[in-house]
Amino acid sequence: MNKRKSGFLEVVVGLVAGLALFAGVPATASGWGWGGRNQSCVIPAAGLVAWWSAEGNAGDSWGSNNGTLENGASFASGMVGQAFSFDGNQQWVSVPDAQLLNFGTGPFTISLWVYFNDTSDEHVMVEKWIQRGEGQQSEGWTLTSSDGGVRLAVSAPYSAQEYNVDSPENLVAPYTWYHFAARRSGSELTLFFNGMPIASAEVPIELHVNSTSSLKLGHRGNQDDTPGSVEDRQVYLNGLLDEVQVFNTALSDAEIQAIYDASSAGTCHTAGTGTVNGITLWLDRVPSQAHVHGIAPRSPSCREETSR
Repeated sequence: MNKRKSGFLEVVVGLVAGLALFAGVPATASGWGWGGRNQSCVIPAAGLVAWWSAEGNAGDSWGSNNGTLENGASFASGMVGQAFSFDGNQQWVSVPDAQLLNFGTGPFTISLWVYFNDTSDEHVMVEKWIQRGEGQQSEGWTLTSSDGGVRLAVSAPYSAQEYNVDSPENLVAPYTWYHFAARRSGSELTLFFNGMPIASAEVPIELHVNSTSSLKLGHRGNQDDTPGSVEDRQVYLNGLLDEVQVFNTALSDAEIQAIYDASSAGTCHTAGTGTVNGITLWLDRVPSQAHVHGIAPRSPSCREETSR
């Protein structure tokens, strides 16, 4: 580290990708965001590997996992800016398979906002999943809604068992925005609803959930688009999907709550300046990394700068 003295204390906090807490609490920033917004967004938590913000395209706002709009999937007013809009009839977003989207036996967190036009039948929010035949089990993970409830399912390739964690029934209704997060931490799967944990289940710690499937927003892979799948149903999302984020870490309860609390301000999206816990910060972002610098009053006669 290098230090210089002046009338302020300046701390180079480090990579946003590695910044989970600032002064002991999840960090939020006022004055950050796109389009000149001046709201309290939440700084990206550690381990963010992909983020589909749906701002007029299916690109990855954080990394290189860009998606493709399928069969007329479009955009509508969302929870944060715009959202993906699906009509439930073969519309979805496809993201190619990538190493960063496979978690093995490690931790992960999925975070998203969803708005259902219909809560009957089954709706897929996001998945990286191959539905195998009888006796072969499926592989990967999938976050779905059926008849008002939500399920996270995980399974290892050709394993003997699929593991599920289910929310209470009749949890969601049409025409309302909801935030969901799904987390694996060690041997525990946890579902979060509007910032709060609502269900959990145990899985073998050695269970790995890699899948050769593409990642899909708003669709269950089937025989037509997912090699190895035996699924013959047409399962899609009828509704809106926004701020879909994938982390290769297990976010804390507080970090998930902070994403929900940010509401329509969302996650801090572009380079700029803002205030975190009373400290002025500025963001110097490059692809997949964002260096955060902070400055706070200390003494008019002493300035200390720390960098790394």
